Amino acid sequence: MAILELNNVSFRYGRGRQQTQILQSVSAGFEAGTVYALIGRSGAGKSTLLGLLSALLLPDSGSVRYRGTDTRACDALAYRRSCVATIYQDYALFPLLNAAENILYPLQLQKVPAAEARARAEAAARQVGLAPELMVRFPSALSGGEQQRVAIARALAAGSEIILADEPTGNLDEQNAAQIVALLQRAAHEAGRCVILVTHDSAVSAQADCVLRLTDGRLLPA
Repeated sequence: MAILELNNVSFRYGRGRQQTQILQSVSAGFEAGTVYALIGRSGAGKSTLLGLLSALLLPDSGSVRYRGTDTRACDALAYRRSCVATIYQDYALFPLLNAAENILYPLQLQKVPAAEARARAEAAARQVGLAPELMVRFPSALSGGEQQRVAIARALAAGSEIILADEPTGNLDEQNAAQIVALLQRAAHEAGRCVILVTHDSAVSAQADCVLRLTDGRLLPA
């Protein structure tokens, strides 16, 4: 059963004659325990689609529904803090927080008690293979692969059912990219998360459970 749904979603950028149709009557369902890959040419609207799924954007028509509730009716901040986490190509870590503090940040926003938050952060760090000595380092002292592991650990610790990943391997070498994909697969297949990732890498999309192609404003099976 889908936990996240797009129902006839259309979206345009701009106003009046300057409008550009990005998505047109897109419908899809996303289930827990599954890795989805979104593919398509640059500018096709893949990142826009992730923005709609995370409620950073709202559709012009149609609806995005999380467990049956339209995101228009949700508290968008609470939804992003607790239900959906986004992982970015550039990692999006806070430069003045160390790895542990970056992982703890969403738990603090959720007002999770300190002892529980620390335990969840440590468990997530172990899941992604972050050594204890890395936890006190700032992002500038971590490799790209280590920074992406911190970003994934942050998403796991937050307890989000949905993980959105926008080109999560785009800045990584082949070995680190394979490790990051394996971590996202585990998040879906072992922890029951719904993982939706945007990628241009055919080696990454080949490992997804379901591949969807965005073309001419429509989302179709690849």
